[in-house]
Amino acid sequence: CDDLWHYNIPRSKWVKIANFTKAVPTRRWKHAMVDYLDTVFLFGGHGQRVAPPLPGQPRVSHEIYDTVSKYDSNDPLYFDDLWSYNATEREWERLKPFCVTCANQSEPDGSAERDVFGPRGRHSPSLANHADALYLFGGYAYGGTTNFVGIYPTGSTTDYPSLASKYYLDDLWRYNISVNQWDQMLPHPRYPVTPSP
Repeated sequence: CDDLWHYNIPRSKWVKIANFTKAVPTRRWKHAMVDYLDTVFLFGGHGQRVAPPLPGQPRVSHEIYDTVSKYDSNDPLYFDDLWSYNATEREWERLKPFCVTCANQSEPDGSAERDVFGPRGRHSPSLANHADALYLFGGYAYGGTTNFVGIYPTGSTTDYPSLASKYYLDDLWRYNISVNQWDQMLPHPRYPVTPSP
């Protein structure tokens, strides 16, 4: 779905918000959202491509159209975009943060580029706000077809050499709201333990 609703607490009433003048996020599910002052932030999620419109029909600007006739399970649509919704102005804005800690590198098995512009595309992460920043933790990402055998959870951890970094994530990111910037929060070398993915 790509619809947005406001809930009026005193009146106990839902109101659908429409007629946006700016771009809106592509429809998705399993995304993360959190409020901050009069803004709601949205990150990531899982989407679905739609069939292209027939000749003569208009294209919807916020849809992602399929370029192949058959669904490819090796090409899921996991979003890595960050949006803000201003509840006062009732408009969306796509944010394009700078990333301090990102590097253009591949996984050790070469199957996927990782975290070039910020947190990689994922669904079902946790998102919280604290002290003028957002904190994003974990989620599920698609890292490619290599090193994965569909026997989880019955296999041992050695059966999944890249599971922690490519599929069930345990990374922590901070988004600085005032300067529009991502940075990955890495554990202190003396305390390298992180939560399980």
